[in-house]
Amino acid sequence: MVYPTRMKNRIIAVATASLVGLSGLSLAGPVVLGPLQIKDSATIHSDGAKLTLENTEYAYFSGDRLVTSSNGSAILQLDDGFALFAPDTTAVTTRDQGAYQIDLEAGAATTMGTCAKP
Repeated sequence: MVYPTRMKNRIIAVATASLVGLSGLSLAGPVVLGPLQIKDSATIHSDGAKLTLENTEYAYFSGDRLVTSSNGSAILQLDDGFALFAPDTTAVTTRDQGAYQIDLEAGAATTMGTCAKP
């Protein structure tokens, strides 16, 4: 179909506005808390996915569930400190209104900074 030039410009403007609006929605998605450094191995559970990692660094998202192996450990670098997760630990770290919280399901964790541990 052939559109007059003014009509083409309006269609492009509407399409651009729609894309800008959609990109704004994606910016409101999951929040990266910081890099998670994994020694030996750990498993990350995130949005139904399961990812096993070994001796690497991972961008840890708020709400990810971390499970360290029997020989594994992990350090989560945060804005204001870090959290250290021992072997055989299961924990979920979140951030709400600027405050970090670690929900420890099993194992042990220690923090340096302003993380809250229930």
